[in-house]
Amino acid sequence: VWQLQQRLGAVDNYDPAVGHKNWINAVAVVDAHTIVTGSRDCTAIVWHKDAEGVWQFQQRLGAVRNQNPSAGHTAPIFAVAVVDGDTIVTGSDDRTAIVWRRDIEGYFAPQLQAQAAADGV
Repeated sequence: VWQLQQRLGAVDNYDPAVGHKNWINAVAVVDAHTIVTGSRDCTAIVWHKDAEGVWQFQQRLGAVRNQNPSAGHTAPIFAVAVVDGDTIVTGSDDRTAIVWRRDIEGYFAPQLQAQAAADGV
């Protein structure tokens, strides 16, 4: 039996600082206090559980409807994987995977972007 504890973001959200602007396609648990969601809005969001147990928006990875591949994905994110507590990978319909690494201040930054070959191999 499940009981809703907290909704991350807002229903019909129009404020990207609050959460995703489109459907969430992927969720990964980094550790007991950090989860990452990946969305059709081309971004991933890092959520952090505070001392009171409330999940808070911490960081957006990429830009909503991004047109700059160096800033993140340019198409919906369909996969989020945790390598370790400081490294996550997002995979997108733009045929790229981005490795994000946590810095000393606790924020994730892109470290490597790999693109699939034109023939899909």
